[in-house]
Amino acid sequence: MAEYELFVDAEASKGRSLRLDELEAKAARKEEAQVELRDPATLETIRARAILAMTPEELPGGATLWLVQTSGRFPKPWGIEIVERFEEEDDEVKALPRRKLSLAERKGKILSDLLKERDEKMGEGKKDGSEK
Repeated sequence: MAEYELFVDAEASKGRSLRLDELEAKAARKEEAQVELRDPATLETIRARAILAMTPEELPGGATLWLVQTSGRFPKPWGIEIVERFEEEDDEVKALPRRKLSLAERKGKILSDLLKERDEKMGEGKKDGSEK
């Protein structure tokens, strides 16, 4: 049986975590809630729409849900049935253009860098057929 963790806030809602009283109300009505779960085996974060229950027995065929606060896990597990998983689209990674380092950034490599630049410039001049 799958296990998930859900971070809850006992007081005010901060960020993506839900308040405990909100969860209890949704679980009592068997209402769907959007939650951000964590798989403790892989530490993967999963965003989903799910039905919650205060005990795993209320949702046969569901998974075990552990509520977590900053102080640790709650002593009794809840039940969860995932209705829909939201897949996050991966953004394409683009390489930044290389820029020339300033003299301050070069520090101890200034002389070797300047010699390489001179050799490259002289090499380009020889390819064109003109020498400096």
